[in-house]
Amino acid sequence: MSPARALHFNLHEHMAKTFLTLLPASELRHLPGAITAALLRRLTPTGLETRPWWSLGMRRRIESILRPDMRVLEFGAGPSTVWLAERVDFVVSVERDPAWAAYARWECARRGLANLHMLVRDAAKYADCSDFADGAFDLAVIAGSELGEGAAASCVGQAWPKVKPGGWIYLADADADGAGPGSAEAFLRSVCADGDVIEHTGLVIGALAARRGLLCRVPT
Repeated sequence: MSPARALHFNLHEHMAKTFLTLLPASELRHLPGAITAALLRRLTPTGLETRPWWSLGMRRRIESILRPDMRVLEFGAGPSTVWLAERVDFVVSVERDPAWAAYARWECARRGLANLHMLVRDAAKYADCSDFADGAFDLAVIAGSELGEGAAASCVGQAWPKVKPGGWIYLADADADGAGPGSAEAFLRSVCADGDVIEHTGLVIGALAARRGLLCRVPT
């Protein structure tokens, strides 16, 4: 076996082991649907798929807490933006990629949704929440494992005071950010009671990957 072929094989073997290690056995029943969604995403990356790229279990849990009068702050635009806008009063979405921002705007407009405020920002300004009043939001969503080291922690730290007591923060890619000191997860676990931290690992719609998410309730 050539070195290049061996590297390719080892990489895929590592990905498979990581997938199986992370994914609970109970989630395997969702594998056929996840494969279908991943193929649709590959064929039409900005069409058809308008479900958040979250695990099915976490999506159902978040849907159960959403209300039509809620205001949401989101870091990382995409299908989740449209899905949230259909269910709440107002969504402020922060995005670095103009293409994803344009997709979210277009899809919301196509569906007759006028409750999205999109902010396209570079890395230096991305996490800045100084323009928002404290307690202005009922839910903050921090998504996008591609944000880079420390970005999720910065977003969580800035968004924390902007979510009202009793509101929620969802860290969509907790495993990507890590759980060490200074991570977004470490911050959330330090400020939330154990019973107010909901953790779930499952298949991510559209990505065919196992990811761990944390849904945390802001103390009252």
